[in-house]
Amino acid sequence: MDVSYPAVMEPVTPVCFRPDGTRLLTGSGDGTTGVSEDASAEEVARLISCNDGKDRLVATPDGYFNSSPGGIKLLTLLRPGGNKMLSAVEKAKYYWPDLVERGLQGK
Repeated sequence: MDVSYPAVMEPVTPVCFRPDGTRLLTGSGDGTTGVSEDASAEEVARLISCNDGKDRLVATPDGYFNSSPGGIKLLTLLRPGGNKMLSAVEKAKYYWPDLVERGLQGK
């Protein structure tokens, strides 16, 4: 079964539900994993693995993220005129591991 989600340009395939049934993990053709609310299919986070799984990034639809040390180096923001590495100010504004964790837990 293929399902389309607005945050992903590729079709996704349901992978599994969290044991309590409140989250759905979906794999995408772009190599990322989505974490969605079951009832609404609203995505609460996207998991990105890079460097053959050595580095990772977890981002919320609001832009908050958590990452491994190597994962943050790969994070870029799309800007008019091209991509630019994340600045220290932007990192301070959006690097909130506790918000990401609460979102993954449904809080």
